[in-house]
Amino acid sequence: MRQYFIIGAAFFILIVGVFLIWFWGVHQNNQEAVWDTDAFLVNIINTDQQNVFEQIRNQLPQILKKGGISAALDVADGAIKGKHIAMDQCHVLVHMIGHEAYFYHFEDIPNMVYENSSSFCGAGMQHGTEAQIVLSSPDFVSDLREYCKELWNVYGSSECHHGAGHAFMEETLDIQEAVELCDKVTADTEIPPFSCWQGAFSQYVNFAAGYDGDTGLRIPGDPVVILDHQDPLSLCLSLSEKYQYACATQISRILPGGLDQSLSYCAQDHYEDNIQYGCVLIIAAGFGQDAIFRQDTFQPPPDVVFDLPKNLQEAFLEGVLGEFRGFTNTGIAKDWSMFCNGFPNQENQDICNKKFSGNYNDYIQ
Repeated sequence: MRQYFIIGAAFFILIVGVFLIWFWGVHQNNQEAVWDTDAFLVNIINTDQQNVFEQIRNQLPQILKKGGISAALDVADGAIKGKHIAMDQCHVLVHMIGHEAYFYHFEDIPNMVYENSSSFCGAGMQHGTEAQIVLSSPDFVSDLREYCKELWNVYGSSECHHGAGHAFMEETLDIQEAVELCDKVTADTEIPPFSCWQGAFSQYVNFAAGYDGDTGLRIPGDPVVILDHQDPLSLCLSLSEKYQYACATQISRILPGGLDQSLSYCAQDHYEDNIQYGCVLIIAAGFGQDAIFRQDTFQPPPDVVFDLPKNLQEAFLEGVLGEFRGFTNTGIAKDWSMFCNGFPNQENQDICNKKFSGNYNDYIQ
């Protein structure tokens, strides 16, 4: 009898031991599965403070695996607000997240909109999701229309298809075919094709510069499309008139010169007013992105801006304002008064102060 008791007790102890080992393992796995964004950022900053963007980009698959979409967005949010990455780098990161986010909700477009549509870092996540719909959906026209309709219903936004424009250019390598696809997906809808056109032209510039806008990496080998870096607007003028303004708002960012040279190029008399305006707009956006990110307050506009005709001074203001919107939507606000008061024209000062203060007040409320 005693022998059976000893055997039973040993068996019981064995079972308890196995259970305790299993429970400890599950507990450890759960602990490991808890994502800590602050700890992650501290670690990569301590590892290499100069290459935070590259570290996040390279580790993004692991971040998504451990913490999902929300963790990846938290990392980008912490990095941009801590000024460890620039706005264009943040846009690339959330663009990559948007591509991956499509696979989390590809059978549930309304939920895709709720989860994946954010103006954070230039709406890069939305753009990435739109692009992935084109690349992965067997019926991308229908799915894009449903996605954009839902976006309109939830946010009242007609800014859609920009990421699709990128994907159309990426797939076709032909700008005419890409913008015509933009026309196709927006036909008979309330969503204008303009943002899609801009996406196609933006991707064209990326290819011409040998730059992968999805990853921020250089594309090896020769550029897959040709663009005259000294006269990029010649591409716009070769297209149908309805595409020219959208082209001008993107294509001139490839100009190799400084701000004064680029603005002088945009303001040439033989260009129509809308081409000049779009060209100045994108040059100002590049200026604004750098100035807003690196300064605690806006600095006065450079003197070369005041050599422009009045309508192009306003274009410059609009270009910087667009970047300001991007920074406020991302949670980074700036003091704009010094910038606005730098305009010698009182009317432009008033316009500037009104527009910037309105955006700022909308944000802080």
